[in-house]
Amino acid sequence: MEISVSDTGHGMAQETLEHIFEPFFTTKPAGAGSGLGLATVHAFAKDSGGNLTVDSTVGVGTTFTMLLPESADSGVQPEVAMSPSPAGEIPAEARVLVVEDNPEVRSRMVRILSRGGFRVTEAANGDQAAALIDEEFSLLCIDGVMPGLPARAVIAQFEKRWPGTRILLCSGYLQEDLLRRGVAAGHYAFLQKPFTSDELLATARGLTSLSS
Repeated sequence: MEISVSDTGHGMAQETLEHIFEPFFTTKPAGAGSGLGLATVHAFAKDSGGNLTVDSTVGVGTTFTMLLPESADSGVQPEVAMSPSPAGEIPAEARVLVVEDNPEVRSRMVRILSRGGFRVTEAANGDQAAALIDEEFSLLCIDGVMPGLPARAVIAQFEKRWPGTRILLCSGYLQEDLLRRGVAAGHYAFLQKPFTSDELLATARGLTSLSS
C-alpha cells in the first residue's frame, strides 16, 4: 500500500533533505524547536516492513510517500503479539523501567517490550524514574538526554541502590555526544534512535539474560 502526502510550500534544499529523518533535527533556531518527529515516523514504517521517502523541490513543494506491505487477507486481523523468547531466556521476574520523555516513543517501547515477555514500568522523565528507586528492575532503559533530572543522575541512583541493574541508553545523539554531555555511554549498552522493534527486543533480552 502506498500513502502520499504533498504540499505546495517552500520545499527543502538538498542539505536539509540529507538530515530530515535524524532525531531532533530542526530547521528552527537553537532553542526554538526539538525536531520534526520524522525519525519516529520513519521507524514506524520500517518496523512494519515498509519505508518512508521524501521528494522536495525549493519553491515547488514536498511529497512524503509511505510504502507499507499489503496483507494477504483483506479482512481485519486481530493484533498478533510478539513471540516470547525461548524458555529460560527471559527470567520470569524480569522487569524493565522505560524512561523516555517523548510519549510516542515511550508508548512504542513499552508495547514492544511488553509483547516480548517483559514486565514494564514507564516514567516520562528522570524525576519520575527517581521516585521508583525503591523498586528493583532487571533493566533500566533510559533516554540519554531528557529535561529535568539528567540520565546520569538517575543511573547513578539505581546503580547505588541496585548494583545488579543493567543499563540501556537509547538516544538520538551519538555515543560521543553523550560522553561530551557527561553520560558514561561507553560503559553501558547503547541503541541509536530510531531503532527497530527487533533491535530493542534483542538487546533487552540479551541484557536481562546476562543479569539472570
